Amino acid sequence: MNGKAEVVVHEAQAFQQMIDQLQRLEEELQKLKLEALRSQIDIGIKQLESGQYTEYNDESLSAFFANIKARG
Repeated sequence: MNGKAEVVVHEAQAFQQMIDQLQRLEEELQKLKLEALRSQIDIGIKQLESGQYTEYNDESLSAFFANIKARG
């Protein structure tokens, strides 16, 4: 083979290393997202247990959603 085949093999290895690194980063990101979600759920549970929540009826819930929609 000529030198071009060696360069292609080297580039393929570098490309595979980048793919592997990307997969590891995606896995780490998923772990971080899961940890953040668990933390938010824990906060919500503690707020419910301590009575730190708001109850809504049909009218107030509509106003709540309208407020969110207005904020974008």
